[in-house]
Amino acid sequence: MESGLRSNSAPKLERKYVEKNRRNNMKNLYNQLHSLLLNHASSKETLALPDRIDAATNYIKSLETKLEKNKMYLEELRISCRKRPRSVKATNELPSSSTKSLPQIEFHEMSPTMFVVLITGLDNLAIFYNIIRLLNEEGVEVLYSSFSLNGNSTLQISLETKVSIPMKQGFISLMVIQLSFNFTKVI
Repeated sequence: MESGLRSNSAPKLERKYVEKNRRNNMKNLYNQLHSLLLNHASSKETLALPDRIDAATNYIKSLETKLEKNKMYLEELRISCRKRPRSVKATNELPSSSTKSLPQIEFHEMSPTMFVVLITGLDNLAIFYNIIRLLNEEGVEVLYSSFSLNGNSTLQISLETKVSIPMKQGFISLMVIQLSFNFTKVI
């Protein structure tokens, strides 16, 4: 008879401990989930468990939307990179005189200011330094110079010179010319 009582009480005690361990495990999992939330430190009051779960699901949903936006942005970047013409170095061909990209120079005149845009590939890096050197030799002050391997490089200079421009009412004797060179990486 005693053996029968022990066998009945053993499963009850075992279920009790299993259930207690399960609850403690779930409590630890909820606390870990709540600790992963970014704004958990800012809330001074402790939230009830359902509120913490709701906050976690909202946070996960916001992360999913951010991930989708970033995936779409990455795909747009990939598409735009495919549309760009490839340079000679990217295709591993030998450059010939007809395929090698030549620098492009554009002049934009706006009243007393002139902007010069120079577009060249990274293989013509010496052009950037040669232009600065030539302008310094001619007495032109370089106001701003920036070169970047990953993006656009700019050179902004200012030149004050006396220029005689005939006009109907007389002459303009002083003119400020500002040149801005934008070196862009040609892919």
